[in-house]
Amino acid sequence: MLITHRLAATANADHIYTLDHGRLIEQGTHSDLMALEGGSYRRMYERQAAQFAITPHRAAVPRPDRHHDTAAPPAYG
Repeated sequence: MLITHRLAATANADHIYTLDHGRLIEQGTHSDLMALEGGSYRRMYERQAAQFAITPHRAAVPRPDRHHDTAAPPAYG
């Protein structure tokens, strides 16, 4: 379960529920919800995407940096 206001994090979720004042107003996959003309999720996602220069129909979850230092983590204990 993921509860977030950062909608890019929801793009790969199995199922998304959109709430408004505690009431369920939409549900489905990211693709389902993005296909709803005038849908609440789509409107919010597109507004956030514009702020972060994210393509609305593409997942925008940050990926781990694979070029980081591979030194061993510090020992604890």
